[in-house]
Amino acid sequence: ITYSTLNTKSKVLLPDSTEVWLHNNSSITYKFNEDLNQREVNLSGEAFFNVKHNKQFAFLVASKGVEVKVHGTQFNVNAYPSTNNVLVSLYQGSVSMKSNEKNIFLKPGEEGLFDSKNKNITVSEGDVEFAKIWTSDKIRFENKNLREVCRYLSKWHGIKFEIDSEINDNQSYTFTFRGQDIEEVVGIMAKIHSFDYV
Repeated sequence: ITYSTLNTKSKVLLPDSTEVWLHNNSSITYKFNEDLNQREVNLSGEAFFNVKHNKQFAFLVASKGVEVKVHGTQFNVNAYPSTNNVLVSLYQGSVSMKSNEKNIFLKPGEEGLFDSKNKNITVSEGDVEFAKIWTSDKIRFENKNLREVCRYLSKWHGIKFEIDSEINDNQSYTFTFRGQDIEEVVGIMAKIHSFDYV
């Protein structure tokens, strides 16, 4: 079974009751492998998984030569075709990343970065809340400057901002938005602290 999105986000329920959020321009293919007794997902793009735990049937996510094995968990995988990297951000539970002979376990709050060119996996503490922010239906900002807000909006909407280097970070924003169009949000910000945008 294949699920895909274009310029939107979508939540899907897999046949095993696993919940998956698909980011913009992303797709997954789900297959139950009877021979190996495992659930297999191939990912292109970005997805957040809330896996339905099942001791009998392992859950695997594969992308660009790395395999993420799930042990009942919530995690984000960023594996867009435009980059050589696969970034796994573990929010809850446990996952392992396997490539060739390497098999590395992640703990909650950690991120595993796989470089598909040199087949290397590195693990570090990560901002897992930021990694999954795009799945939320609202975002709350508390005293965040323009660059911090734009970083989150970029992740949430899947777009890129270019900020003039002359704009300083001495002004902050505190607001909540829920599903507003990006132009509306930027327009409100521009009225709060005057700046031009195109």
